[in-house]
This record gives sequence, C-alpha cells and structure tokens, in this order.
Amino acid sequence: HKELEGYEIEDLHHEGEKDQLDKVQAVINLVKANKTHTLEAKTLLEETIHYLESKQVGSIILGCTELPIVHSHH
Repeated sequence: HKELEGYEIEDLHHEGEKDQLDKVQAVINLVKANKTHTLEAKTLLEETIHYLESKQVGSIILGCTELPIVHSHH
C-alpha cells in the first residue's frame, strides 16, 4: 500500500471498495484453510478480477501471498 504512493497507482484500500476487499479476504481465508482448490476460491478471485477489469485498470498486482496461489492453481 505504502510503496504505491507516488506512482499514481490506486489500490483497493478505501471505503468504496469494501465488497472487493471482503472477497479478497475471503480468498485469503480459504487458502489458509487449505481450500485453495475450491470453486469458491476461484470464483471469488475471478469476481474481483472481473470487477477491476470493468473499472478499466491497467494492471492488477496480486500483492498477498495467498492470491497468486489461487490464481496459479486455477
């Protein structure tokens, strides 16, 4: 979060994106519960990625350790 300051990169750490942050946290919790392979983990991550694509973001950084695990598994 702090490292993005000064690069004109917006992150999801603001109140308007609470639903997306909740989905990301749910994915993290699923990985920690050893449920990386589940359809739920895949769907939650895909929904968040599709949301960001609909906002026409240029890039998506999967900055938590758990997110790339789900992404690469599916």
